[in-house]
Amino acid sequence: MTKKDILNVILLLTITFTLTAQKANMDTLYFKFNKKYIKRGEVNKNQYYLKDKSNEGDLFFIKRSILDNLKPKEVLCFKKFIRSSKYYNFSKKKNQRLDGYRLWEYLDKYIIFFILNIDGRHVYEEVKINYVIE
Repeated sequence: MTKKDILNVILLLTITFTLTAQKANMDTLYFKFNKKYIKRGEVNKNQYYLKDKSNEGDLFFIKRSILDNLKPKEVLCFKKFIRSSKYYNFSKKKNQRLDGYRLWEYLDKYIIFFILNIDGRHVYEEVKINYVIE
């Protein structure tokens, strides 16, 4: 192995460890799943959509994994979280109140779990927020 190869391996390992450390340090948000506010996709059952619509694009969540036995410190109401934030505007037209892009920018920095109650037990679905411009 040449010195150049060794330096490339060291650089690759450094980048890998840095990216892993950044992901490990992400904060986690837990939201109680509200069937009236969050709807499962009709075509793709691994997608969730909000009752509130975004103004210029489509905001949705994709299920990534299912976990059990998590111990969240705080569980938030997703609808209250959205409607009390700067990403929701009560003065706009009824169908264009949510600033989906800015909400996506904010929540994309977090690990997000929806907490569902299935057969009397809590199920934690890790989801990833997505935004598509129409």
